[in-house]
Amino acid sequence: MTVEYISGFTNQDEREQLVWLASKVRSSNFKTFKVEALSDDGDFLWIDDTRTEYEIGWLRERGWLDRWLFINIREHKTDCSP
Repeated sequence: MTVEYISGFTNQDEREQLVWLASKVRSSNFKTFKVEALSDDGDFLWIDDTRTEYEIGWLRERGWLDRWLFINIREHKTDCSP
């Protein structure tokens, strides 16, 4: 999804904040596990609809489970569509 699409569901104040937040998002690359792309200093917020047991363990070992936010666009499709 693009910021433009998502911002269509926000008011002006939220839109400005969304654009600012989106500008802080860094692209990432990984081969097997998404945690390969996360910073080692814990300076991240991971928003995703799925993760593996390995990734959960990786986050748990570091005390970073609170940095993963679950979204379920499969179950709540109307939350992400016009």
